[in-house]
Amino acid sequence: MYTVQKDDGLYYIASVVFSYLVVYEDIQLVNGIPNANLIEVGQKLWIPLPCSCDRVDGQQALHYAHVVGEGSSVEEIATEFGVSQKTLMDLNGLASAKDLMADKAFDVPLKACTSKIHNDSLDAGLLVPNGAYALTANNCVHCSCNSANNWILQCQPSEKALSSNSTCPSMQCLDSTDDLSLGNTTMTSCSSTMCSYAGYNSQGTILTTLDTNSTCSAPSPSPSLGTDNGGKSHAAKIDMGTFSWTFLATVMSILLSVQRI
Repeated sequence: MYTVQKDDGLYYIASVVFSYLVVYEDIQLVNGIPNANLIEVGQKLWIPLPCSCDRVDGQQALHYAHVVGEGSSVEEIATEFGVSQKTLMDLNGLASAKDLMADKAFDVPLKACTSKIHNDSLDAGLLVPNGAYALTANNCVHCSCNSANNWILQCQPSEKALSSNSTCPSMQCLDSTDDLSLGNTTMTSCSSTMCSYAGYNSQGTILTTLDTNSTCSAPSPSPSLGTDNGGKSHAAKIDMGTFSWTFLATVMSILLSVQRI
């Protein structure tokens, strides 16, 4: 997000502030500005900077085009975004941290949350990095990523879906005995069940799924458990349910908000 300063114009913001990483027409479009020549001091603008989603060190990541500030260092950027200095230098082809140049685009890989979106969903592989959110399913669903949630994408009805004149479809988990809706969780003595987002289709239907996780520790096996007449120990199999995670990661155009752009 960028705050408009005195004497700013959309072309100036695109070309000078963000080093031509974006054209002013895109800023005008995503912010719904009727006249590109009429913006106000203090106005908050979303700047749709380019990104890609190649894996880094075997993990899903969204590559953020960070514009290096004057006086900044590789160490400061690494600390700010939670990335190792070596990874940043390797990705950007820097032989030395002293080679960092101000006002240039710098590839910063942001770790992204995994999700359970179906591979046949229109937003299959929706990728959201830590500290950011995306609006999807025709802006009816708000999905956010926070490392505090074990890097799992958290989705719930958006403000549009909650408005009184909403055109958004139902977001109930149909298999739920507790009548759960998207983002809601029910607890039992040893498990939690959440209604999670699984995508949407061309008919506009919101897809959901029930996620059940154990919240109790498995009991320790008896010393004599799994021992045959040969005196050999065998591992006891504990059935934790039939649920398994399927993680998808492909790129798409999303409404992305990063705390520092």
